Amino acid sequence: AEGDEGVGPVKLSNSYLSFEIPEGFGYYIDDANTEAGESQFQVIVELRNADGNKIGELLINNRGGLESADEYANSTIDEYKDSETVTISDVDSATFGIFDVRHFSLDRGFMVDNRYIGYYQIADESVEYRNVHLDLELKGYYYKDTPYPAEECEAIIGSIVIK
Repeated sequence: AEGDEGVGPVKLSNSYLSFEIPEGFGYYIDDANTEAGESQFQVIVELRNADGNKIGELLINNRGGLESADEYANSTIDEYKDSETVTISDVDSATFGIFDVRHFSLDRGFMVDNRYIGYYQIADESVEYRNVHLDLELKGYYYKDTPYPAEECEAIIGSIVIK
């Protein structure tokens, strides 16, 4: 539910999906528009480090209008490609659980923003509101002298299960 918070390891679940927060990560449910039967849903989870500081954000929704992880990622990359203060690197593709994911880094000089962007088509013709796509964006903000917990972030993505 919106406002819930805690520390992993924990499995979070609602009427649409479930996923796991690994040990060492805290979380706060910032938005949870997820009542069964709604045509749109969204979950925003703030990820926190052991000190309770926000270190990233997991956004899962079906509100976007893009057709693939590539299109979703490219639209984000296009926002920054001409910037003089942001360098884009490490653009690659992978599969974690149900998601085909594009991963890339936005180097802002003092901080690196690691993003995982995924897309999944929910195939359920018997229920009209489930015949939509699911967008995933996991943002991780880290100062350059702090190692990015890629393994844990990828574990969160890989643990997502659609009900």
